[in-house]
Amino acid sequence: MKVIYFILIIQIIALNIQLSNNAKIDPNSLQKTVDFSRNGQNWKGLCTSGLRQSPINIEGDIKIFNGEPMFLFNNEEVISGEFNWNGSFYRIDSKNSKNTVKYEKEGSSDSYILRRIIVKTPGEHKVNGNTGDAEIQFVYLNTNCPKRKYKLLVVSVLASTEQDAHPLLANLKPDNESSIDLSVLKQFFSEQSKYYYYKGSQTLPGCNEDTRWVVFKEMIGIDKMLVKLLRKHITSKNGFINGNARALNDANSRKIYEVTVK
Repeated sequence: MKVIYFILIIQIIALNIQLSNNAKIDPNSLQKTVDFSRNGQNWKGLCTSGLRQSPINIEGDIKIFNGEPMFLFNNEEVISGEFNWNGSFYRIDSKNSKNTVKYEKEGSSDSYILRRIIVKTPGEHKVNGNTGDAEIQFVYLNTNCPKRKYKLLVVSVLASTEQDAHPLLANLKPDNESSIDLSVLKQFFSEQSKYYYYKGSQTLPGCNEDTRWVVFKEMIGIDKMLVKLLRKHITSKNGFINGNARALNDANSRKIYEVTVK
């Protein structure tokens, strides 16, 4: 009997180790339901104690980066899939993406591959005190994960209903088969002249400080009806009257770079 108990204990330990390793391999895996009732201000652990939390208000002492581009984007593929509700927000998953980003700065190099597109409303980040009606976040996973410190790269685009809807978001429809043409995303990148870069955290419970953030300076347009439908769904499903964006965090004197796209 003792031998059986010992074997069971060993199997449980092995299973826990396996689950732990799997979590490390894909740190951007998302919980099915996230409590946004207080916009993340009731989350525990690192979400409360961390000093490099996201999102932030991008303002103040911003350093101008004049070197070679930090990020090299290779976005050609059309990402198609159900623009679905996971219990807290809408997303499109990209399982076999060939869309990559390469990071290079001061001898450091990392490669990231697109894994998920998330839409938050209202926007999470602010630029000089201004936020968008929505924020589209392109979540990339480090191909060397879990060996690297910065396992995620999130490329963020703020969107406003005060502008004409951008072609990038033309085919997003709640609860329907949707697509994002990343060749349009590549065109969008080439159209933008500047983005901000800083090191921060994931904006979901756990709040791991393992994320590089790229936030484009210029907003794009998003359809007013789409935003209305998103917010209606968020409120009716979960009662999140303030949307599903995490509240702002202190930048804590972090370095924020303004990078010119060349």
